[in-house]
Amino acid sequence: MKHIYFCTTHPSFSETFVATEMQSLADCGEEVLAYSLRKPPHSLSPCATYLKPPCSRLRLAMWSASGLRILIANIRTGLRFRPRNTLRLMVAASHAARVFEVVRRLEEQGDTVLHAHFLDRPADVVAMLPASGATKIVTVHAADAYKRSDAALRDWRVTSFDRIICASDYVRRGLPERTSGIDVIHCGVAVPLGHERLITQPLTRARVCTVARLIRTKNHPYAAAVLEHLTDLGISVEWHIVGGGPMESWIRHFADTTTRGELRVVMHGEVAHEQALALMRAADLTILPSLAELSGTDGIPVALMEAMASGVLTVSTPVGGIPELVIDGVTGVMGDPSDPQGCAAAVADLLGDPGRMQQVIDAAFEHVRESFNARESVAALLNLTESNAQLQGTRR
Repeated sequence: MKHIYFCTTHPSFSETFVATEMQSLADCGEEVLAYSLRKPPHSLSPCATYLKPPCSRLRLAMWSASGLRILIANIRTGLRFRPRNTLRLMVAASHAARVFEVVRRLEEQGDTVLHAHFLDRPADVVAMLPASGATKIVTVHAADAYKRSDAALRDWRVTSFDRIICASDYVRRGLPERTSGIDVIHCGVAVPLGHERLITQPLTRARVCTVARLIRTKNHPYAAAVLEHLTDLGISVEWHIVGGGPMESWIRHFADTTTRGELRVVMHGEVAHEQALALMRAADLTILPSLAELSGTDGIPVALMEAMASGVLTVSTPVGGIPELVIDGVTGVMGDPSDPQGCAAAVADLLGDPGRMQQVIDAAFEHVRESFNARESVAALLNLTESNAQLQGTRR
């Protein structure tokens, strides 16, 4: 079976879960192709063969006439949208026109799955493709399910796919009702057979790592406040921050002005996934909170899953789908978003109790192994696509 992934950008610094899923499918012997709507950073290498190489806007414009015909055809069959979305849908239609013939030839060769991650631009491209024999799947994330959007356009997207995969139960609750074709499959991470973390003594020095885009939703100010309070409790902290974004200036200002001499901030910027994993695995704990008032834009951060799979203590906040992963006092520390001092106290208690910290780390590893394992997630995805392909075959 051929799996064609449609992504906004592939490869990406932040959407590593898509690459993990693609690699896991390839490890199962599946043929995996990728189509990226934008050119990726030159420093990253794709994990799958491109269906067609990413192109510039100028080259994409060459497909606008064919794209217009595809857009009109979709309007005739039910596509409705606000005028302000005309340009973005025209761009999506041009992408659909660009890959249509390639997709059609692949369909003729055997079962084909067109898989979009995010109910957004990639989904628009797949939804517009007049693919009669392929299975169309979209994986919906929290940013899709809860953001305000054109209701008519969203309904068209939802009904254009054979199957909808929700990345969490939290995402499922945010989607409009649909009688069938919706499944919850967690985005998973590669989980080793076991972790090597062994806590034998209380920690008075903590290496902390945060891997996330430097954006408001990730609530770096809360993390900073927790770590300042942690130093007040006698814990020396070295905070390694991985990622880039508009919050960088705030973090640099914090690093220069914090009055806690026992808190050192090290900024690494955007790095390749393997380097980010190495920094995380070298840490004693990872802290990655989220803003409660912006809960609709955050689901279950993959960085938290990767930390737990590596035997690293995790600290977060009960926002979005995070409570499905981090269970306070059982698989990590869940801080009150309005009480960073209380969160710091809970972290300090664990750092000072090796036995309990080991229990939490071990429980976190088992939780990820059982419920957020890429191998299991891909097995569920394959079962779903194979059953749908059989159904498509009976319709031909």
